[in-house]
Amino acid sequence: MAGNWEFTDTDEAHANGLRALLPRRLFDAHAHVYTIPDEWDGEGLLADGPREATPEVWREHVGRVLGPHELVGALLMPFPGLGHVVSANACLAEWLQREPVCRGLMLAPPDLPHEHVEEMLESSRIVGFKPYHFYSPSTPTFDAPLSHWLAERFWRIADERGLVITIHLVRPGALADPANLDELLTMCRRYPNAQVVLAHAARGFHAPNTVEAVGKLRGLHNVWFDSAAVCEAEALLAILDEFGPRRLLWGTDFPVSEGRGR
Repeated sequence: MAGNWEFTDTDEAHANGLRALLPRRLFDAHAHVYTIPDEWDGEGLLADGPREATPEVWREHVGRVLGPHELVGALLMPFPGLGHVVSANACLAEWLQREPVCRGLMLAPPDLPHEHVEEMLESSRIVGFKPYHFYSPSTPTFDAPLSHWLAERFWRIADERGLVITIHLVRPGALADPANLDELLTMCRRYPNAQVVLAHAARGFHAPNTVEAVGKLRGLHNVWFDSAAVCEAEALLAILDEFGPRRLLWGTDFPVSEGRGR
């Protein structure tokens, strides 16, 4: 699409008007890095951008919006569904070695080898898991129950070590889906030391799904939310009303942030 990955004079003017509202130090709680495999011939946002999006590329593109404000780091994760999972995780771990303030989440399909999990967790900069519905054995994956693509062993490991699990809910109702809500309540209570981040304001792109259901998570002390790619205020306000400002994390969803549009 024309304009993807560009930063125009108009963009600069709008960004400059917002910078006075920003804190001095910023940490991006949801950003992706990747290398596009040679055999990949897809279209869209990734095809319009660089073949490799390293932490330095993330910092360059997000930093031009923020201006002089200090972008100190990010919670980085491989872009799901792009290339081999083990290779993508290993690449992330390598890149994190030159980013002392950044941390990373490994892609975590249900069949991820245990040896690979342990190897990744040897790095202090890998702090958890990024499951995704793409890796569900049931189809269509967008309708898959959470348990089909987030294996309980990752809950258990996260609980034992105080790690993060960032969850992009699926199913049409997102957080308002009864099965999603029931499983989140059950597993967050069973594994209270697993730190769960519900991405995209609990996938609040259709805000009423978050607005109607977020109050049912009240009382859980290990649930967080990020704002990545959410462009309407209602879902974010509902989270603030129920959980306050310390549970809502700012995130860009880079490279989605580089798409021209809302």
